[in-house]
Amino acid sequence: MVPRSRLVSGPRSLAGCAALALFAACAPKLELAPVVLADTRSIDPEVLELVRVKVEAATRSRGDARAHGVLGLVYSANGLWEAAEGSLANATRLAPDDPWWRVQHAIALREAGDGARAKTELAEVARALPSEAGVQQRLAQWLLEEGDVAGARAGFERALALVPDQPDLLVGLAGAFVAREDWKTGFDLAARALRRDPSAKSAHYQAGLALRGLGRAAEAERELALGLGAKPRWIDDPSSREAREFRVSFVAQVGDATDLMLQGKHALALPILERVLAKRPDDVNVLGNAAACLQETGNPARGLELLKRALVLDDQAFATHLNLVDAYVRLKQLDDAERHAVRSCQLAPELGRAHLARARVLMLKDQFEPAYLALRESARLDANNPTVYVALVEACAKLMRADEARAWCQRAVELDPLHLPSRVNLAYMTLVAGDLDAAKAQVDELVRIAPENERVQALKRELEARGR
Repeated sequence: MVPRSRLVSGPRSLAGCAALALFAACAPKLELAPVVLADTRSIDPEVLELVRVKVEAATRSRGDARAHGVLGLVYSANGLWEAAEGSLANATRLAPDDPWWRVQHAIALREAGDGARAKTELAEVARALPSEAGVQQRLAQWLLEEGDVAGARAGFERALALVPDQPDLLVGLAGAFVAREDWKTGFDLAARALRRDPSAKSAHYQAGLALRGLGRAAEAERELALGLGAKPRWIDDPSSREAREFRVSFVAQVGDATDLMLQGKHALALPILERVLAKRPDDVNVLGNAAACLQETGNPARGLELLKRALVLDDQAFATHLNLVDAYVRLKQLDDAERHAVRSCQLAPELGRAHLARARVLMLKDQFEPAYLALRESARLDANNPTVYVALVEACAKLMRADEARAWCQRAVELDPLHLPSRVNLAYMTLVAGDLDAAKAQVDELVRIAPENERVQALKRELEARGR
């Protein structure tokens, strides 16, 4: 029971409420000055113009969390992390209950060098937003990088419960198991991620670490090479999608386009590169990347136009000649393709990829013996590239060298055990060679990992017909 001395009569209580309401109405609204850059000398003009517009907006609306937050997103999107942290801190002060400004503030804090505060803030948001897979993933990755393997595993598992079989989450969980030296589970998770997205560099890297732990050094070396330079890929959330719209610096846009190309998303990379080309029409590398996107999206003729421009600007760039090989092959102009393949080999004689491109053209022209020799040179220079051995299998098959074809196929599988066509080819050639026990072991494994594949089912039926 409340003591009578603490009770407030009705009229006095109403008066008190009115006084509080009056005080709140009279209290000054919090207004904050926008964060401005102290030194702008090394910043792209496009970035400075966007910053100017957003600073003016935040100056006009000093009490508006969104105005400060958007300015912070502009800074963070273009790598200006200290300014981003200050501006996003303003947004969180003005709208403390908006979780997305806090997410972006945590990211800026970490990039600006304050990892401890960043983790604390993101952990608070993750508890408040348990159904946001992107927030759970980011916190889990940060925990993994700091050595909290148990916390990281729990975070990735929470995220996977929300988005089952998402490849970037599988990679993160693989990393947690690899950190515990559970090599087999780590490899299995990385392999699942690669089946979902073969372009996932982080998955190749985790697979390589796991294979090295399992003692499979040659396979590990290849996977680690494919994963070189891998960075975490974050699941989108509302704030990250908005932040991407503000990436206007040359470095940021080219980086975004390159990442998309590596993921096989050429249609998304193309408009970014076209925007960059509008400002830098004579950049040979951008011309080459834009041409590659055009070719992959079904417009090789337009891609060829860009490559010809690049060739005029620098006719010594072997990458341009290699891209021209691909363009002319797609257009079925094989003589032109061969001319540029030869030139790329002259400019980069120690580059295995150049000899592989030449071999590809020669095989299309049914010149299998010269193609075979070019492939042997490519294999000498780039001994861990399974694509070379896949091509050698085809060349040897055309040249009726069955035993050698099988040996090259075995090498391709050793280097890339996840490449299903090579494994199917090896099983087929083993069957043709009459080694039924080895063929059955290979097919049994193929049935386990690709039970719906038509060629796998055909091999299984053939073995059954032979009593296996």
